[in-house]
Amino acid sequence: NSILTVKEEMRKFITECHNRKIRVIVDLPCCAAYDLYLTNPTIFKLDTNQNPVIAADWTDVRLLNTGTDKQINPEVYNLYKDFINLMTSLDVDGIRATGASMKPFIFWKNLIEETRRSNPQFLFLADASPLEKDSICEDAVFTPYNKLLEAGFDGYYGGYSELKNWKTSNDLFNKIKSDIELSEKYSGQKRVMGDFATHDQPSPILINGPQFSKMILWLSSTLPMNSYYLDGFATGDTYLYPLINKKANKTFTD
Repeated sequence: NSILTVKEEMRKFITECHNRKIRVIVDLPCCAAYDLYLTNPTIFKLDTNQNPVIAADWTDVRLLNTGTDKQINPEVYNLYKDFINLMTSLDVDGIRATGASMKPFIFWKNLIEETRRSNPQFLFLADASPLEKDSICEDAVFTPYNKLLEAGFDGYYGGYSELKNWKTSNDLFNKIKSDIELSEKYSGQKRVMGDFATHDQPSPILINGPQFSKMILWLSSTLPMNSYYLDGFATGDTYLYPLINKKANKTFTD
């Protein structure tokens, strides 16, 4: 029953966070909802059959046509620029770019440089890691995490979720060493996210037990990285729906 607009509510939330010395980072989607494709199909990537591309198994979204390093798509670029401008006008402190590797290097380089001219402290965190070796789908471009840092991103995900598969302490030490070397390679401060578990995975305590979970906590608090904490529960689509296995009268995807 608030009399505030959505923007006013958001600004109020951000102000209260800042009053408590909490920074606010907003998730920046890599794709767009299917309903946008229905109203504005020209900004989407099409396959050989002229159908919009579904990235991975994300059936409710479609892949945007961002272009290439030689020629980025100005329509999509301006959509992202407008979103960043909205965030900065609301005093948001930064964004986490989901699927950042699915856009060209020059797309991010231009967007980050343009943003930093008016807001030098705005944070760009890339949802990308050394574990990603190729594009999420054949129709998407692929920009590896180190090129994203070169484009201006401040941080990346280190791929520490592989800890459970490492055999010796040297595997961990070598990983930390490579992250430190990478952070010193580029101008500006670069930091790795210590993602020992991600929101796409079951809780470590369910898979590896309490001792492993405790080790993750003290590693996160002592190693030279930005800690990435979870509440212990996977956030996947695991709900029970009343319409499961039943025919739907209407659908908002194809």
